[in-house]
Amino acid sequence: MPVLSLRESAQKMGLLRKHRGRLLLTTRGRRLRTDPVGLWWHVAERTPLMSPDPCETQAGLTLLIAVAAGLTGDLDVTIARTLHAIGWMSDDGSPITGGVAGHAAWDTSAALRRLDALPGTPYRRDERPTPGGITFTRAALRAWP
Repeated sequence: MPVLSLRESAQKMGLLRKHRGRLLLTTRGRRLRTDPVGLWWHVAERTPLMSPDPCETQAGLTLLIAVAAGLTGDLDVTIARTLHAIGWMSDDGSPITGGVAGHAAWDTSAALRRLDALPGTPYRRDERPTPGGITFTRAALRAWP
């Protein structure tokens, strides 16, 4: 699953494509392969990963804001409270739980973990963003459309 998640995020970021069952670098991916600063900005500009579900995109943005602010603790609860405050709710009308919010922000959370912006595993509840993670998420928010 981690390899699938990495591949899918690289495809969503325009770095990889599939052609006849093979993974290939895109033109941009090929160019950025030797440009670490350019790659860093390319990834920042495409984080959080876009989703057809606006709740997932907003959950990812909320996670970026929380990490950029250096918030610690259970970030899923912070995301849930924020989503509820902007009008999202569960199917039965109840507030979104931390578990649902964590699932909605999963792709962005996984990308931040791969970048070492959030250390540990996705199931840790006491999260502390790294200094590099704070810098990266601030850049991602500045670059957000």
